[in-house]
Amino acid sequence: GRVRRRVHARVEPPRAEASLARAGRGQALLGVERQIANLVEAIADGLRAPGLQAKLDALEARRAALAARRPGP
Repeated sequence: GRVRRRVHARVEPPRAEASLARAGRGQALLGVERQIANLVEAIADGLRAPGLQAKLDALEARRAALAARRPGP
């Protein structure tokens, strides 16, 4: 009854927020992976620019951090 609704009202918003946070991390991870793929393709095509390797290293570190915070498969 009434108690159940009150408990549900307190539990569901944090669950929904956690779900949105996981989805956001998933989207961020996909974005980082897309950037890495683009950089790797540019390097394979012969692009050589100062800082390119540093950018790739930073993106790979970001990908590892996002993947570590993501729950299992």
